[in-house]
Amino acid sequence: MSFLKLERFFGGSAPARQQTSINEFYQTLLPEDVRYALSYRGARLGKSELFSLVHGYPHEVVYLLVKALAGTGEPQRQYLEAVTQLFSTPYQVDDLRALLQAYITALPDDVSITGTKLAQVSRAGSSRWQGQFRTLIENCYANDNHALPCIIAYTPMIAYQHFVDVYKQNPKVKLSLLVPEWMLDEENEQMGYEITLGDSPSVQVQTKSNCIYGQWTCMKTACAMQHRYCKTAIFIDDTIHTGKTANKLRSFWMSDYGLQIPDSRIRVLTDLREN
Repeated sequence: MSFLKLERFFGGSAPARQQTSINEFYQTLLPEDVRYALSYRGARLGKSELFSLVHGYPHEVVYLLVKALAGTGEPQRQYLEAVTQLFSTPYQVDDLRALLQAYITALPDDVSITGTKLAQVSRAGSSRWQGQFRTLIENCYANDNHALPCIIAYTPMIAYQHFVDVYKQNPKVKLSLLVPEWMLDEENEQMGYEITLGDSPSVQVQTKSNCIYGQWTCMKTACAMQHRYCKTAIFIDDTIHTGKTANKLRSFWMSDYGLQIPDSRIRVLTDLREN
């Protein structure tokens, strides 16, 4: 076998393979202006950085826009609904990019979002991180496809397309996006969002006084539902560092509902707590 044939057999010349690897490596890097912001601007991202991320990191932008719209009320709900409706269809990534660009354009020019999580995702590899989250979501669904998946705001929204894709298989199941800070704020009646999939996807504000299914006033410990929210919910996050967020959830359900959330109902990619 000639040297040329050997090259073709093994996928090309060594320099060519090396150049391909280099190109692939640079494609995994965050845009230069984003890396600069993470290193020298306290990880604060503005509109220009969001636009830079749209092409190579659209799903990270899905998450960042939810954060950017925090505290806006109806605009955040409308954005979540638009993304949910898109992910419920056989969409193309260019459709997602167009949606994201429209929402970025509408942001105030002085918007500033903390993007620290991007560094962690980038180090792990975006596609690898997405794959791991997909597996986590599929396992949650396989273990109990009637349990209510509660997305803990906001990092898991990076993998939101997987939540929609997996759980739309069971149109009776809703999704919930919980915001722990809202839940512990006694002056805030909201606790997150109720996300309905199926033929007509929609997103509604979830209040503390109403059942997650939105049909009657919450009966708390007197609830007689077979698959009630408080006892069958699965709380999904990306990482537990100190357990602070999990403790916020436990505090809310214990004080308001008199119910415990067992560890088995909290699912994460990475648990960094010391044993």
